Amino acid sequence: MSASVGLEHRRRQLKIYQKQWIETVGDFIGLWDRFDALYLQGIAPDEVTDEKEDAFLEFQGAIVEQLVKVEPVDHERFGVRDLVMAVLHDALSLRHLARQSEFQQRRLHGRWTEASEALSKLRHFCETYSPKFDKASRLVRVRRANPFWDPAAGAFRATLTKIALGPVTFFAGLRPGPDKKMNMFLFKSVITPSLFVFLVLAIAHLETVQQMAYNFTLTTGVLLEKEGVVPKLVIHFFALLGVGILALVTSGVLMLLVWLHAGTLHVASKLLGGTEDLRMTRKIVVYGWAPLVALVTAPYAIVLQIIGVNKAQKVSPVLAVLAWLVGTALLVALVIGILFAAYRVTGQIPYVEVTAVGAKTYERDSAQPDRARPVGQVDSGKRLGYRGKVKATVRKETVRFYRVGLGGKEVLLREEDGVVKEYSFSRLVPYVAAVTRDKVLHVVQRLSREIGAEAQ
Repeated sequence: MSASVGLEHRRRQLKIYQKQWIETVGDFIGLWDRFDALYLQGIAPDEVTDEKEDAFLEFQGAIVEQLVKVEPVDHERFGVRDLVMAVLHDALSLRHLARQSEFQQRRLHGRWTEASEALSKLRHFCETYSPKFDKASRLVRVRRANPFWDPAAGAFRATLTKIALGPVTFFAGLRPGPDKKMNMFLFKSVITPSLFVFLVLAIAHLETVQQMAYNFTLTTGVLLEKEGVVPKLVIHFFALLGVGILALVTSGVLMLLVWLHAGTLHVASKLLGGTEDLRMTRKIVVYGWAPLVALVTAPYAIVLQIIGVNKAQKVSPVLAVLAWLVGTALLVALVIGILFAAYRVTGQIPYVEVTAVGAKTYERDSAQPDRARPVGQVDSGKRLGYRGKVKATVRKETVRFYRVGLGGKEVLLREEDGVVKEYSFSRLVPYVAAVTRDKVLHVVQRLSREIGAEAQ
């Protein structure tokens, strides 16, 4: 019972304070309007009299005196004090105004308009005030206690906590300009869940991962046998290394998607009235898509970004939702366009797969370009870039060759030693992975031979 009585008493006190605020701001606006009327009369030099000059100076003193009462009501929400004092600083007297140039008068008129608009916003705020929605006062108190307060500052865990528990205050407090810790925050956000997911998958398929690691060590010559403590440690080390590499690659792709989403969301925010630059939108996306939060509930990450657009880009809540939808749709269209372009550009590139064991490679004879001579050997199963067909003479025999790329230069391969294939979009990723694996194995084998030669 006492709690309900106390709550009702607090409500009555708030209504009394709200009424006092409205009266204070209303009196100041009436004083400001009369001051504005005198200012408009003072622009014409012929109409400046001593009586008007004295009235103008009296209004200045009254405005400064009344501004002291209005400042606590404004509470730095709309910057009324700074705007009004900027006008008074330029409008020293009517005769001073009459002597100003046209450019100075236009500039003062613009400042006067800004101050009038801020007063209108303050009056509307007092008439519709509700402590439930007054988030700005709490933010102002924090900044007054610590002028250098930045919600994005601090350790990774502290920033995540502020995002999850106080998103409104966090995004409202974001400051424009560069943020040196943002890229590291994004990397930690994407690498942690990526490592977790791949570790879980590796543990669930432990035998397969161990066999893959063993095959890799056996192919590269690191291990010759599987039994023993040291070989098992080496196999587990390469298995963990593979998990880490997969997590890094996944993190890179996710970071690229985050930057692309920041660009599309910025375009949508600007179209719907956003006021900040691209760096602010990047902060909204990076801190909003904190995957450690999204891992628990992805819809909350969407809510965080919408709150960020609303508070940091100064877009209304409804338009913030629309901006997020438009920005995400643009991102999806951009990704699909990139994939389609990759398919159109790369889907038709053929390659030659070596089918013969111990196939030889040839090159043209510099003295006789129509002849070819052997220069090396290539393993079966290797994929070489196809560059066309050609005929050449080898030991008085005309042979048909494929022109292929190997080791950064063009060589020839007998037509019967390989087959021309084309990778399509569905086989693009396995093809790139296979080519990368072949390149890595080639480098490792070359290094192994060089180390063996040095040891001998």
